Amino acid sequence: MQRNWRFIFFKKLEPKAYINYLKRKESYSNLSSEGHAYSNLHFTWSDIYYEQINEGFWLFSMETEERRDTCYVFQPKKSMKNYYSINYYHSTGKLGYEANGSLHWTNKVVIFANPDTTHKIYLRKGMILKCCRLVFTQDYLDKLIDLSAGDLSDFDLAKTILGTHAAYSRNIEESENIILRRLHYIQKHERKNFDYHLSVIKSAYEITDTFFKLSFPKTSADLSLRDKSDVMARAAILLERHIQDKFPGIAALAEDCHVSPTKLKSHFKKTYKVTPLEYFRRLQMIYAMDMLQKKELKIKDLSLNLGFKKSSTFNFWFKKTTGKHASEI
Repeated sequence: MQRNWRFIFFKKLEPKAYINYLKRKESYSNLSSEGHAYSNLHFTWSDIYYEQINEGFWLFSMETEERRDTCYVFQPKKSMKNYYSINYYHSTGKLGYEANGSLHWTNKVVIFANPDTTHKIYLRKGMILKCCRLVFTQDYLDKLIDLSAGDLSDFDLAKTILGTHAAYSRNIEESENIILRRLHYIQKHERKNFDYHLSVIKSAYEITDTFFKLSFPKTSADLSLRDKSDVMARAAILLERHIQDKFPGIAALAEDCHVSPTKLKSHFKKTYKVTPLEYFRRLQMIYAMDMLQKKELKIKDLSLNLGFKKSSTFNFWFKKTTGKHASEI
């Protein structure tokens, strides 16, 4: 390779620490922020976002245009936590990716990196790159895999994923592209929507599940897991559609999703870490917070509009979700 590449070295950090790292570098001195959205004059233009999805699980994404030929080197980070990451890269031209000592050129690739691996991304001047990094601590990833692997009786997913010492890479599939495009759109255009954070969380889990399904051997049990994931996504969408109405109930929701009420409650809790009712109330209270801040509705009217017969019940859920009384907004 004859080009004069500029090398930038990064370690597998939580995205907020990654942002703080950028702020300390001279070339990133113009880093500006609005919430968790960033731009940086090191690039011709850029959009940089990060979110903490859960304790031990972060999402970092960016879209940039390079000012010069650059090689990003993602190195292992010595830590008691041991970080793993799923790294999606999609560019307008051919990007170079080097993992396990081999250099390849493509316009889209996903790389799974463990605490022992280094991978490099080569980008030529003027190229536009979309990057989505899902970063996990080992403890969190182990728990996340266990939730999925319970259905995979003939496939030890945790051993396969956490036991490898080489970087895993493959082409990005169209089903992943669809989720990534939606996620980027949400982060770029829907940050002020009342359901923004929940939409990002749902997309982050969806792309994570899709990655593991597409990356490791399929079994008949794996197909049932995929069906379960699809059902839970449908359940979440149905709840979002009822946000300005009363909770539809587990039985009705299960019937619409063609599963038993017991399975719906169990799989929903495993997928979204909350019960269907808690998920629904959280959506409603985020919406209520937005309406109260805009002074568009009084508490009593808002309570009725959201299907609450008593204002006291509305106030209970508002305090539980936001940590504040509705009258304090």
